[in-house]
This record gives sequence, structure tokens and C-alpha cells, in this order.
Amino acid sequence: RSDVGGGHVKRKSPLVRGFTLIEITIVVVIMGVLAAIAYPMFSKYQCRAKQTEASSGLKTLYMAQDSYRGRNDNYVDAAAAPAILYPILMGYGRYTFPIVSADAVSFLARAEGRMGIDMQGDLWTVNEHFQLVNLTPNHCQ
Repeated sequence: RSDVGGGHVKRKSPLVRGFTLIEITIVVVIMGVLAAIAYPMFSKYQCRAKQTEASSGLKTLYMAQDSYRGRNDNYVDAAAAPAILYPILMGYGRYTFPIVSADAVSFLARAEGRMGIDMQGDLWTVNEHFQLVNLTPNHCQ
């Protein structure tokens, strides 16, 4: 015991200690490995969520085509689509929805991922029987 300056010297308890640099480094490395494993899965699920815009837009387009055919006995063709169908598709920013073909008894529409956007190259189709097909099923792999 020391009485220098009239004070007492306190010793640290052997039970109280901090983390070592090695322990902190190991935790950071483990967190990095877990993040590296989780990120690809997160990206895949995020891509699939974005694809719902294509299926939703094509469903809207199908319902509009079906309604138009009920009133006019034919489907809207590509020439008339911008004035009749495309206003209902406003707000779909990742895809365009061209009418590939249309006549009195059938139609085929496509959802195409826009150029320069993360969904570029993603293709979907829908027909008069509401057969919704993903032409690029590996897009979100």
C-alpha cells in the first residue's frame, strides 16, 4: 500500500476487463462473412419483388383488353394501344408493355425491362387466355 500524496492506489479487479483486439477482429470478420453470404440472397429476393411490376402490369393490360373486346368484339392492336391502353399503365417505371399482336380472337402482349434499368432484359408475355409466361426465368439468379 502506498501513501504517496495521502491517497490510496486502487487496483483493478481481475474480473473486469475489456475486449482484446483479436476478439474484436474475429467478430468483424464473422459479420463480414455473414453479410457476404446474405447479400446475394437479398438481391435475388429484391429482383423477384421488382418482377411483380411486370406481372401486375400484364394483368392490368389483360383486363383492359378483355373489357375492350367485350364492348368492341376485337382486341386493341398495337396502333391503337397508346391512346386506349397505355394511359392505364402509367406508373410502371421498370417495364414497357408493347402489344405484339392483336385481332378479333387473340392478342399477345409483352412486358420488357426498360433499357438502362436493373430489370433490363427481363421479358414476360400474356395472351387472351391469361397465360402469363416469364421468358427469362433465370433473370433473378
